[in-house]
Amino acid sequence: MSSPAIEAPAKINLFLDLLRKRADGYHDLSTLFAEVSLADRLELHDAAQLALEVDGPFAAGVPTDERNLVWRAVERLYQETRTASRHRIRLTKNIPHGAGLGGGSADAAAALVLVNQSLPEPRLSPGRLEGLAAELGSDCAFFVRTGPALGTDRGTMLEPVKLSRTIPCLLVLPDFPISTREAYARIAPGMLGTRSDVAAWKSWLAAPSANPPAGANTFEDALLPVYPELALILSELTAAGATYARLSGSGSACFGLFASNAARDRAATKVGEHRQVVACQVLPRHVPRPGEVGRVSRSGWPLGGTTV
Repeated sequence: MSSPAIEAPAKINLFLDLLRKRADGYHDLSTLFAEVSLADRLELHDAAQLALEVDGPFAAGVPTDERNLVWRAVERLYQETRTASRHRIRLTKNIPHGAGLGGGSADAAAALVLVNQSLPEPRLSPGRLEGLAAELGSDCAFFVRTGPALGTDRGTMLEPVKLSRTIPCLLVLPDFPISTREAYARIAPGMLGTRSDVAAWKSWLAAPSANPPAGANTFEDALLPVYPELALILSELTAAGATYARLSGSGSACFGLFASNAARDRAATKVGEHRQVVACQVLPRHVPRPGEVGRVSRSGWPLGGTTV
């Protein structure tokens, strides 16, 4: 009998506007989260005590103890449910860390969903899982209910956004990470404010056309002068046919959207001559239902983007 398993898709931020710095040190923001078909994978086994194993192309340096968000998420779930169950989790890392793709948050949310569904009734509701996820990180809650969502407040207030179909996407993975701490430390007050049209993006996702709306990422203002390679990557994506190109989150990964899979694949060949790229799709919304975890992706689409 196969072990329960679940994919944890990466995310991109179609836009990300930092609005203001709050008294608690966090920033209010407005962002449009979207999952893509590059995913980590978690597999669950019963065990005498909690254990975490990590493998995969980006396993190096990933902790296997309480420093890992997966570990902290599962321990928090044990506390909340007061269960005596314990598990061994095998995590396959296909998403690089320090890339702005939300890999750690995605893994933590997937662990909550996977372990919760393995427990006897009564299990926690998706809403309560979102609450636990939000305790772990600002973007963790997004990954509990999959699909595009508008994130406000610290990114924890979520409004689902309809996406009518997949969108061809190309990720470019630089050979250097950028920590979230560093990225926020480089934000200056003059960079803050609204620059992306939320209504226009909602309309476009409902019926994607060749030309996405204008959008921004505040972190580009802070990071491109320090990491000129990022500006080169964005220029290369546009030159290769991307209809829209941005830094994802706080970087270092960049992405381009394309009018067709063929256009994306041509760009992957061109840009991939000298950079690591992943050809993937932006995924429509799909809410997981009880009994659906198994080996089926929560987003209802094949996962695991093609690395070129």
